Amino acid sequence: MNKGVTTILYQNGIPINFKIPSKPGRPYATDASCQHTTLSWTKPAYGSESIHQYMIYGQNHLNSQWKLLLTTVDATPSAILSNLEEGQHQFKIQGITLAGYTDESDISDIINIANDLSTKKYLSKQQLSSEENSYYEECKEYYRLTKQPLVSICDEIFDNSIELQSSSIKFGIDEDYRAFDLRDFLRKFCNKLNLKINDIAVKRIQIGSVILETEIYNKLESYDKRPRLKMIAHKLTDALQEELAKMNIFFMFMGSINSLFKIQKHRSQIKLYPQYNRIYALGYVYWQGALNDGLDRGNKPYYCPIGWQRRSFYVTENFYEKFKGWCICYHGTKFSNGLSILLSGLKPAERNEHGDGIYVTPSINYACHPRYSEVKFIESSSQRKFFKSGNYVQFALECRVHPNNINEIASETLGARGTTIDANITNDIIEWVINHQNKTVVDFNDPEASIVCTGLLTRVTDDHPGLLPESQWWHRSHLCNNRQTCCLLGIDLDSLQKKYQRGDKCNIVFN
Repeated sequence: MNKGVTTILYQNGIPINFKIPSKPGRPYATDASCQHTTLSWTKPAYGSESIHQYMIYGQNHLNSQWKLLLTTVDATPSAILSNLEEGQHQFKIQGITLAGYTDESDISDIINIANDLSTKKYLSKQQLSSEENSYYEECKEYYRLTKQPLVSICDEIFDNSIELQSSSIKFGIDEDYRAFDLRDFLRKFCNKLNLKINDIAVKRIQIGSVILETEIYNKLESYDKRPRLKMIAHKLTDALQEELAKMNIFFMFMGSINSLFKIQKHRSQIKLYPQYNRIYALGYVYWQGALNDGLDRGNKPYYCPIGWQRRSFYVTENFYEKFKGWCICYHGTKFSNGLSILLSGLKPAERNEHGDGIYVTPSINYACHPRYSEVKFIESSSQRKFFKSGNYVQFALECRVHPNNINEIASETLGARGTTIDANITNDIIEWVINHQNKTVVDFNDPEASIVCTGLLTRVTDDHPGLLPESQWWHRSHLCNNRQTCCLLGIDLDSLQKKYQRGDKCNIVFN
């Protein structure tokens, strides 16, 4: 068409004057950032009154093909672009008329688009709630003890039956917010997980220690998000978590923010219940054989966990009424999971000799085998603050389960058939498989959970616990040096066997 020529068009049978427009002016950008770029241009020199809308095309250094980015709602010669990739971009404009499209504008100069990631921009005046403060302080203590961040991944990420409305990553970072460099932090984090900074949208930074809230993959639909989020979850190995700890990350949550708020609220209700704390040893609380004191502990016998110190947790009012008929059992755990499990729930067992489920046992002696309960050498000053004069520590969870949720009662799976594991419980009924209700993480604060945690058991010793009389059966069962997937001995197996053969002694230390 000849630009600037007036012609007559018919719209719904009515003749109208129509001036053929020339091309729009070359676009230019102001406030150029990934989140907010204002693009402007001049109207065509001729026939601008005939333009109803504009189309904006773009290309970047990663893709030289032109792509339609936006169609304006009217003929205003400017538009705001968001969610652009970081890097070099060029743009061009084309007008829309009743008769078709104008010629394309000249291509813009190269425009450098950068993430606007100044810390100050995202600082929020929103105060942390008391539940959040308490939760993050517990996470910091975990981080200082384990040298790893506490990582919590919401169940909905793994459950394909739940639609992911939103996906967030929330970080707790042990830094003063006034010295925090947001851009540098995200660059390092994305490099470690092979992500693009543009995959992450910053929402806010709450002050104190830096509490950073972001959204990830917010441009994608639920069915596209979930595989990517699962990939991130699978990358979070112990080695990577140690790398994240070097970035001062003490907490990382992935899932919906509403789920995190629920977790924090529930966790604030788990409080130490000091009147029920116990030390099970001569001179403290001690008995031989099954305990028959009239308290309801379900239809299974309960024996003294000799040598362990119990820290009781408040679970609910009217505990014995609510959990009438529930049996006591134990769940051995890694040192780094001692606090993590209390904050994030119990994960179903990875080993499934007896089928899918959570593996527990009525025997504390079986639960403390190093396949289940990590033997941790106490090395740091912060750990010694907790464990005093001991050199090794183990954790186990005291739990309650209703008999109807015990899917199977089965024999030991540690190759200990030729020895006695526990004088009170025979080897053929020493493992219980608990129904986990098809949940990836079983939250013991969930009123519908099949298992609840009532306390944390700790055993501290002056030498390796494999030298204790009650641990002699370890040496006639499975023991190995495979720290990745099996026995967490806290010492080289050859060194332990030499100590055992020399007759070295071990004593339990009570704090």
